[in-house]
Amino acid sequence: MNIRSNRRTFVGVLAAAAVVGVSACGGSSTPPSGSKSSAPSGGGSASTATYTIPSLLDFSGPFASRGKPVLGMQQTLVNWFNANAGAADHIKLVIKPYDTGFDVNKTLTAYNQAISDSNNVLAMLLFGDPNVFALAGKLPGAKIPAAYGGPTDAAIKSGSWVFSPLGDFGDYYAAVVKWRLSTWTQSRQLRVAFASFDGIPAQGWIATLKKDLQGTNATIVDEEYPSPTATSVTVNVNRIVASKPDVVIVAGTDGSQPLYLAGLHAQGIPAQDIVNSQHEGFGLMQALKVSPDLLNGTYEVTTERYQDHTTQAYQIYSQYSAGQNTRWAEDTLLHFPSVSIMLQAIDRAAKAKGSNQITGQDVYNQLTNGTFDGYGLLSQLTYHNSLGGPTSVYVLKDENGTLTQVATLPLGG
Repeated sequence: MNIRSNRRTFVGVLAAAAVVGVSACGGSSTPPSGSKSSAPSGGGSASTATYTIPSLLDFSGPFASRGKPVLGMQQTLVNWFNANAGAADHIKLVIKPYDTGFDVNKTLTAYNQAISDSNNVLAMLLFGDPNVFALAGKLPGAKIPAAYGGPTDAAIKSGSWVFSPLGDFGDYYAAVVKWRLSTWTQSRQLRVAFASFDGIPAQGWIATLKKDLQGTNATIVDEEYPSPTATSVTVNVNRIVASKPDVVIVAGTDGSQPLYLAGLHAQGIPAQDIVNSQHEGFGLMQALKVSPDLLNGTYEVTTERYQDHTTQAYQIYSQYSAGQNTRWAEDTLLHFPSVSIMLQAIDRAAKAKGSNQITGQDVYNQLTNGTFDGYGLLSQLTYHNSLGGPTSVYVLKDENGTLTQVATLPLGG
């Protein structure tokens, strides 16, 4: 793949319910000095109010390896909030985790249990698409806003109480294909294979990818959807190889992504033709002990500047993650922006109403009317009433274990 060097700062857009600007450049985005990371300041009553934030996670199912590290990242951010803005606001937030196992029915059970367990639920944290599909219709009536660490899907409509900063991954994949087309000199169409898993997310991604590629000189030549719990993808890899792709987008699960990479490598698919999805990117693959040989020379498309350790986001992680069993990798960082924005909204609601007075409706109102800080991990984020998405993405390349940003690409259409 012909690489065009481009190290410009990423500009993204949050997809959600109403127009909201989110900037990593203004407000308190300057990296903090001293022993504490700065958080938004707030006011409130002198007494401390405690609120519960249920976190619906996967401690079982195809993404079980993420459950504890993601909880650790969420707790890291809540620790940061409680020590800074929460202390100023006289608020203490308590995360209470529930296992949903990437399953709609388990999500409904966990949700009902969470509501039964606490009478002071202020907001929720959601992990995967089954959480969104199960609860998108329930949250408005319950007046509980939810921060979702996954991509926008069909259940997130205008006015939704589910807020996601990631947009549609299908747009990411299309941007990379168009990038490859910009240097494509052959008269035939660019051949694209899509290797994912059987589930609602993948069907949404491929639909968007096909829509975005309409009218281009690219064609989808193969689609693979093994079970999310598959222990072998040999048949799938054989079909991919037989389709003679020029680009292979690999968007699997924690179990299947390494299997895809190993199979494609063994069958001689050039590394430069492989693009890893953000949700199964380099940092996670390294954390899962995937052989460096399988990653070397491949690409990742992502909205997050996780390879940059100079951001305020990384400083927050460094200072508040002790003992949390988390990691600085895509699986945990997918949740960083949505959680941090939710915390800023809670801070503002407390400042406006007083620590003992805020409700989920107050938090929702703040989420849909304000400018937020991206802390350098994401930049220039905006909620759109018409459900937009990130306006651009990074392309990273693994070069013998070193991640290099090689392009910043526009998204859309």
